[in-house]
Amino acid sequence: MSFLRDKYGVLAIGAVASLVADQLVKAAIIARLPVDAGIAVIPGFFEICHARNSGAAFSLFVGNPLAFFLAANVAAISLLVYFFVRLERGQLLIAGALSMILGGALGNLLDRLRHGGAVVDFLRFYVRDYAWPTFNVADMAIVAGVALFALDMLRADRPARRPQGG
Repeated sequence: MSFLRDKYGVLAIGAVASLVADQLVKAAIIARLPVDAGIAVIPGFFEICHARNSGAAFSLFVGNPLAFFLAANVAAISLLVYFFVRLERGQLLIAGALSMILGGALGNLLDRLRHGGAVVDFLRFYVRDYAWPTFNVADMAIVAGVALFALDMLRADRPARRPQGG
């Protein structure tokens, strides 16, 4: 699998896998559960539900117009592509991290475009009166990508950055 030794191969696999997994699971949720319905998987702890989030992460910024979220998504995707293009040869862990974040951002962007500005969420964890905000596969890809990025930053064998300028 020589294409995985190249940052563009990693981008293709990571972003496409994240995006496709996200959209397939969301399609299954939409087909099987009406909005606001849920199935308890572990009663009192975890359910699969069909929720629509018109806000950002953790339902922040609910009520903002769709244009706000589209602009934020496009800006984030543009920054990810910018950073990705600047990666040096061999920075495959960061390439993987950025590709997962990109795939997740694209998945949530597609939702907003297809579902009237809302994102389809379906994983809900709760204990008694506390419920973690409902989330989806795209969100998990973004969090995993950020974790990989942080892991790369903490690696002991990471080469030191050369100062710019002269």
